[in-house]
Amino acid sequence: MYAVVLEEGSSCMGGDEREVDSTHETYDAAVARCRELVDQSLERLAAKARTAEELLRTYLAVGPEPFTDPAGDPPFVARRYAEERCRRMFADARQTE
Repeated sequence: MYAVVLEEGSSCMGGDEREVDSTHETYDAAVARCRELVDQSLERLAAKARTAEELLRTYLAVGPEPFTDPAGDPPFVARRYAEERCRRMFADARQTE
């Protein structure tokens, strides 16, 4: 079993806290849930961001950082995934203009 754990940074909850979001039979399912959590957070924050860098800074300040327990190979890194998603979100927006 793989747990999806949310780590809330000090700017979110006044101190580092962790909570289990869900459990999954497979690592792939747990990673899919981690990605979903990051995507949901980025979508909520995107309306106020003018650039991918601004969105990423905001996410890193207030967004959850989900990870799997135990870690898989390769481990899911929320920060790295958020960086990729921010770039893609703003690239996609430029293409539709």
